[in-house]
Amino acid sequence: TTVLPNQVNPAAFGTVDPTGVASSTAAFQAAINTGQQVSVPPGLYNVCGLQIPDSMQLVGPSNDRQRQTSAYSGLFAAALTCASGDMFTVVGGTSQTYIGISGLKLISATGGGHIFNLGSSAYVVDFEMTDILFSQNNAAKSWIVGSGAMQEMTMDRIFGTVASGNTVPAVQLDGAINVMDIGDLNITSPGTAGSYSAHYLFEINQNSGTSSNIHIHDSLCESATAGCFNLNNIGDASIDDVINYDQPTTPTAPFITIGSASGQVELKSVSSSYGTASVPDLVCPAGV
Repeated sequence: TTVLPNQVNPAAFGTVDPTGVASSTAAFQAAINTGQQVSVPPGLYNVCGLQIPDSMQLVGPSNDRQRQTSAYSGLFAAALTCASGDMFTVVGGTSQTYIGISGLKLISATGGGHIFNLGSSAYVVDFEMTDILFSQNNAAKSWIVGSGAMQEMTMDRIFGTVASGNTVPAVQLDGAINVMDIGDLNITSPGTAGSYSAHYLFEINQNSGTSSNIHIHDSLCESATAGCFNLNNIGDASIDDVINYDQPTTPTAPFITIGSASGQVELKSVSSSYGTASVPDLVCPAGV
């Protein structure tokens, strides 16, 4: 793996096991703690409980051909997996200046925890994700969860799955968010009849927080029997070119729900035809 001058390789900081059997957590943590961009080499790495300091940048192999010919998912040459506990947590009380991650597959096993647990105390200034494949296999855990404030969050070209019968969203954020740009997002539940998604897949401000400048576009939810987007207390928001795809059974919740505490929400080119008289595709209170 070629490491650029401003990058570090976890292998330079300790033992790493590209087969995913032995833990590589210590070496990855040491690399992250340098504050430099961490270049993740091809392989499957067992890492749990990584703590995010003031700045973290993780990048997978940039060679597209290398990704396509990889044994790990067929799309990504580098993958991180965790079988117990959260994969990433935020150092309590620390204001996060920047979190960037790209070109990786992130796997939480059946007994694993959240992939990103941002907690409630941190203030995340900038959280950027690009070309990420999430695989959450614990029905009671999320891709991303947090209730602290966030200045800006960007998700671009994100694909992922939740465990069938999930009881929590893939993304659950309750803190105040100033800017959110979600594009090319694909969330799916790979379940079979009777065990598809059992919860909304993307939730904002269901318990607390007020968010503004929210833009969700060019995205789809697949097999989202229990709804996809559940958004409350949002303002100056737009939802464009969003599709409800391959709904296998009668829905138990609307595809999109806009909470009554929201305002100035624009919807354009939203496609869903699975709603019923009792469970419509869209719930958007008058005046919103």
